[in-house]
Amino acid sequence: MSGNDHETGVAGGNGSNASNATPEGYRRSVSEAASSQQESQPSCRVPPALASIVEWPFQIRSVEAGKILPEATGWSMDAAAKGPLNMAGTHIGNALIVLAMAEAGCTSRQCDARVYGIRATSILPVTSMVTSIIAGLVMPIVGSIVDHTSHRKLVGSLTAFFVVVCLGGQIAISEDNWFIMLCLEGVGAFMLQTHITAVFAYLPDLSMYEHDFIRYTSGFNVRQTVSQLLHAVLVVVVGILRPDPVSRIDGSIRNARTSASIAFAVSSLLFGYSWIVLFRRRPPLSDVPEGQTLVSAGFRRIHKTAQLVWENYHALKWLMIALLWSPEVGTGLILSITTTFLSVWLEMTAMEISVISLAMLVASIPGAFLSRVVCGVLDPLRSYQLALVCFMGVAALTAGLLDSPERKNLAYGTGVMWGICIGWLYPTQRVLFCTLIPRGQEMEFMGIFTFFGNILSWLPPLLFTILNERNVSMQWGLSLIPFFLFASFACTLCMGSFKQAVAQISDEPKEDLSLPRREISAGTDPIPMSSRSFNQDNLDAREEENNEEKVEEEKV
Repeated sequence: MSGNDHETGVAGGNGSNASNATPEGYRRSVSEAASSQQESQPSCRVPPALASIVEWPFQIRSVEAGKILPEATGWSMDAAAKGPLNMAGTHIGNALIVLAMAEAGCTSRQCDARVYGIRATSILPVTSMVTSIIAGLVMPIVGSIVDHTSHRKLVGSLTAFFVVVCLGGQIAISEDNWFIMLCLEGVGAFMLQTHITAVFAYLPDLSMYEHDFIRYTSGFNVRQTVSQLLHAVLVVVVGILRPDPVSRIDGSIRNARTSASIAFAVSSLLFGYSWIVLFRRRPPLSDVPEGQTLVSAGFRRIHKTAQLVWENYHALKWLMIALLWSPEVGTGLILSITTTFLSVWLEMTAMEISVISLAMLVASIPGAFLSRVVCGVLDPLRSYQLALVCFMGVAALTAGLLDSPERKNLAYGTGVMWGICIGWLYPTQRVLFCTLIPRGQEMEFMGIFTFFGNILSWLPPLLFTILNERNVSMQWGLSLIPFFLFASFACTLCMGSFKQAVAQISDEPKEDLSLPRREISAGTDPIPMSSRSFNQDNLDAREEENNEEKVEEEKV
């Protein structure tokens, strides 16, 4: 591959894409610059013909440069691999609830019987809560490893491997081993959250232009949704072709096994190819500060970065506070609460839950395109606020309408509305955060984005469990979702306008908000430059400057 800036063709695993001229004045991102260096290419090479076939459905071309980056294709594959995992979690979760209720002797949704000291209907929220607490404590350490070592790719690869292993073990779910499967569900969820920390570290490297970020995040979400959709279709088709189950327990187990088997096959292939072939190694962002360890550095860095944001970036500060309350799909809030609500409160069968999931996923595809359109017509901030309001209204409507199993048919309609909102909200959230990250500080802030997005994910399952243990209607438990969405929306109102927010973090003149956020000049090694762009020394220096300013103000 040519190392010339204007001749760099970036393909998937082999870098064999057709060469396109880079626009004059274009400034390359870290991944784009790395693709021009032969030594930065993936160590595992596959035949070009095979690579073009495997990678084509996942490739997203940069709007600004017209290039296809290996990491962008890898991000697409990774997102598509996580799609079936979320679906399998829903089906396995339903089976775990049914099996726990059967062991406790429950025959109705109002059953008070307990297993392992809690109500059988509380097992998923409790597992999610414990997983979220552990992940919140470990995530800064993982972020420190990603930032201060060259093991970013290793962390992503190993966590993806363990996620797939846990899922493969759950194929054997049965009445006799449901508690072991519940433990595997918790371990797999923890590994998945850790994996997200590693894969998000690659996101800022993809481009320096807002239009590219909108295109990338929308494309990633569409591919994840399509993979979930195909998974849901296969599960439904297999369920229809298979003889009717003899009981609800039998149907739940068979559905969970089918879902886990399909997800295991798809995720193994996509995770394997993306992390072996496409994602490339990155050097440390910075060295571990003197006097600190790899463990303490992670917590210290989060504290300093949060303090820096709090004192200098008004809009970004309120966005981070909003992230505390905004639920992420697949984490404790959405998955455990909704699965429990459908399985227990509405007494839906495994097949009915599969159909609702299918309807929701079909609707999320236009939601993803809606995100792209609204971000372009308005701006990412207004799009995010509108998505939060819509999601809040739909969740509140769902909690109010679905008051008994007799009204469960309404769940199909609300599922469609949920799908549109989910497809709209989460790509917009990522675009907004990426565009508000201060120039040259992308690596630092992607870690804190993941941290703030998960730090309170244990709270909704805890509140849901408290309500459930006190025999409060699950409608109130489901109403936690619109409450948290409203809290997130209220925080975004304090951010001001999008133009003002961008102006705060731009080093360029405020009147020109379209300039890229980081420059990598031709002929410059992009990787060491990125590593020096915003390290611990920068944080320390900025903190000292702030302290000196405070002292001067006090003297005055």
